Parts: sequence; C-alpha cells; structure tokens
Amino acid sequence: MNSTPVSQVRWTMADLAIFEGDRNHVLKLTTTLYSQDELTSPLLPGFSCIIGKLLYSSSQDS
Repeated sequence: MNSTPVSQVRWTMADLAIFEGDRNHVLKLTTTLYSQDELTSPLLPGFSCIIGKLLYSSSQDS
C-alpha cells in the first residue's frame, strides 16, 4: 500500500497529530507528538525539532 503522510496541528491541544492517507484518501492517525517530543523524518536526514518550538511563538520563549 502506498501512503502519503499528512500532518495536522491541533493548536488548542498543543500536540501534532500525524495521519497517513490510503489509496481511498482515508486518513488514519498513526502518531501523536507532544510539546516535549522531537520531530524527525527520514526524508530530511539530520533534521530534528522539539514540537514545543513549533507550537509556541518566540514571544513566549522570552
């Protein structure tokens, strides 16, 4: 089965939900990452980012 990763950010819940779509375009939740989790991808070797850095604005970091 060939799937296409799709991501959805649920800002109000402060998490990142990762969905995969099948041939019939049905999305299924595969992973949920929270603010302390690290996002990586085999498509971007060497890339990593803490989810909280994506979800919160830089004004909250100061």
